[in-house]
Amino acid sequence: MQEVVRRPHPGPPQSQIDQFDAMVQGLRDSADLLERLGRDVAVRSILVDVLADLLNGSMATVRFVASALLG
Repeated sequence: MQEVVRRPHPGPPQSQIDQFDAMVQGLRDSADLLERLGRDVAVRSILVDVLADLLNGSMATVRFVASALLG
């Protein structure tokens, strides 16, 4: 009987992991800034727009990486 050896699936390269971690940290920093500066309605509106753009860009990257990993 032949033994089946399963090898772990190689994960994403370290550079992709570092990039993803940096994006998550950027979102956290933006949320923190929004919380600290968000008392002024005008500033809050601008920060919400910036954070939304950042989140949309990050989610596009996450979807791209996920589709590459799944496909």
